[in-house]
Formats: sequence, C-alpha cells, structure tokens
Amino acid sequence: MIRFIFISISILIIYLSYIFFQDIVLNNSYSQKFSYIGTIATGVALLLAIMEILNSIRVTKTIQQKTLKALEDVKKIENASSYSDCLSALDSVTSDLNEEKYESAKINFQNLRKILVKVVPESDALIFSENDISKGYADTFNDIEYKLMKAMKTTLSSPLSTRQKNNLIKSLLVVKSHVESINPAKRS
Repeated sequence: MIRFIFISISILIIYLSYIFFQDIVLNNSYSQKFSYIGTIATGVALLLAIMEILNSIRVTKTIQQKTLKALEDVKKIENASSYSDCLSALDSVTSDLNEEKYESAKINFQNLRKILVKVVPESDALIFSENDISKGYADTFNDIEYKLMKAMKTTLSSPLSTRQKNNLIKSLLVVKSHVESINPAKRS
C-alpha cells in the first residue's frame, strides 16, 4: 500500500514537471533541459529512497512484533514442559518412596526443586498454604528434603515408619496438586 502511494506521488511529480516544462525552461538550450530533467529525476529518486526507508521501518516493526509473539509462545511451551517435568519428578519421588529407594527419591526431589525454581521462583510460597501446613501433612521443600535425607540413613533394623512414609507421600501429593493447579497448560 505504501509503495503504491509513493509510486503515485512520483508519477504525479513527473507528470507536473512535464506539463510545466515550458514555463520553467524558457531557453531551449540542451544543458538547461538536461539539468531540469536531472533535477526532477534526482527529486523522484530521493522521494523513492525516503519511501523505501519508511516501508522498511514498517516491515521491521511487523517482523519484530511477530518474533516477540513467537518467543512468548516458545516460552509458554517451555514452561508447560517444565511443569510436566516437575510432575514426572514428583511421580518418581513417590514411587521411590513406596519402593524404599530413598537415595533415588532424594535425587529426584532435588531435580524437582531445580526445575520448579526455574518456572516458579517463589515455589514454597506458592505451593504450601498455611492451611496445608497447619493440617500437618504439608512441609516446606526444605523439610521434605531433610526427611528424605534422614530416610537414607534408615536400616533394616530401624526402617522408616509407615506413618513417616505416609506423611512424606501426603506432602508430595500436596506439592503435586498445587503444581497441577498452577500449570499454564491446564489453564489454557
């Protein structure tokens, strides 16, 4: 559209210069005719150059907007993928707890924390409500990790009690429930 307007203006200038040629150039010398035509051509070229610059600016802004939108979409997809990784890590931790693989559970939980901190910087504040903690089945991430480290020290003669294991699993399920609720893929 912009190019069409610029070309129209250029054609109008050339047409007007042709109509007023005799009025502007009274002397029929070839050098004055050549100078006149050169001036008109230079003016039209300058106008076209300015129009092309303006068109390039418009195109650049459009490309920039589309690129920013594409980057936002990629970030949303990466975040959704990270939430999926969190849920997978939580499932692994829970499974490891049930199978009494406490070292593996601790490693998976640490991986969960790393991923979750990337997507939700204030993870503890968003995951654990006062209500969850007051009910006694939700701990902070530090508490859960500490309990997993303590579980690694258990032996066959002094295993983790069923109650301790169930409390850990309940805390992990609270985490999982909240991660699922803040997952952007679920909200869209």
